[in-house]
Amino acid sequence: MRNRLAAAAVLALCLCGSPPASAGVILKEMRWQVAPNLRSPKPTWHDAAAWLQPPGSKIERAPRVLAVLLNESAKPEEAILLRYAFSARLAQVQGGGASEGTWTIPFLLDERRVPKIRGNDSIQVTICLNRAVFRDYLLRMRRAGFWPDSLRLQVMVEPRPGESSFDNRVIEATLPVLWKQPAAQPAPAGPPEGKPK
Repeated sequence: MRNRLAAAAVLALCLCGSPPASAGVILKEMRWQVAPNLRSPKPTWHDAAAWLQPPGSKIERAPRVLAVLLNESAKPEEAILLRYAFSARLAQVQGGGASEGTWTIPFLLDERRVPKIRGNDSIQVTICLNRAVFRDYLLRMRRAGFWPDSLRLQVMVEPRPGESSFDNRVIEATLPVLWKQPAAQPAPAGPPEGKPK
């Protein structure tokens, strides 16, 4: 009888295949943000496609990143560890940013713990540049004759036992750094004066 039950269990496993990998926390998306209103004590952050920061200019408020984490499991996940790295693409200041810079090694490595995410739920997590480290890095690069023309953040969800894939657990986002205000686009020409539109 026991042999028959064992054989039935093995057959069921073969038919059904191996058990699915356990679901967990993934990185759904990341967005760079800036706070243009520098005089406000409580900055209002907005999603940004670029950051205006000419070489050598004072950094009033560094950009940040908003990450969206999703728990694909039905059970709550606790003590999620995020590891991240900030790096910069450096270009020669003398060239005025005419040519694309070169991606360099990260200037900041850090981590952040997320206490808890409920099952089948998502949360937003802000990742900020260390102000002192960032300013010191830019100062040293400026003295060497370089300035970033783009920033990059790479984030990873620390894996746990039983997780067999890094799919959607490693993500990156870049932010172009503008050295001068983009030229205003000319307004489209209207109809000659005195004629109907």
